Amino acid sequence: MSPWWYWVAVAPQFALVGGLALYHEHLLATGREVVLEVRPFDPMDVLSGRYLALPLAIEVLDRGILVGAGDPRPGDSVWVELAAGSPFWTPVAVHEQSPPASPDRVVVRGELSWGAEAGRLYVRYPIDRFYIPETGDDPTTGPLATRPKLSLVVRVASNGAMALADLRVDGVPYARWRR
Repeated sequence: MSPWWYWVAVAPQFALVGGLALYHEHLLATGREVVLEVRPFDPMDVLSGRYLALPLAIEVLDRGILVGAGDPRPGDSVWVELAAGSPFWTPVAVHEQSPPASPDRVVVRGELSWGAEAGRLYVRYPIDRFYIPETGDDPTTGPLATRPKLSLVVRVASNGAMALADLRVDGVPYARWRR
């Protein structure tokens, strides 16, 4: 049997990993579903693994929707307010501080990135890759003109956190598309 101090050292690590998994699953189960447009993309890098890098349309925003008098800098957190649209949700405001919670408001948290130009804001989000199962099909193969349209389904919590729920290929969930 292991000494008691071994379990004292290991238990917090298990608790942390288990807590993160539970938080992610809770977000997927209770978060509001949002469909985001994926901009044109390059195929995956063969040397980097089986994933798709997914540049979201909401990563490049018009500076005119910035709410507040401040001047946010790269690295600052921002909250992007989204409005339901068909077929994709669109940004309607960028807040420098977390706006008050409301059941009608969907806000995602991001971080301003470098490379801003006059009139534009560039925002990074914590979801930017969809990992393809080892036996899964890659929707980015083939000529650019015939590649399918991709969209990302995310779940958003009231605090702006989001989790990747699914990838849609021409409007069809990835698991059904690859059959």
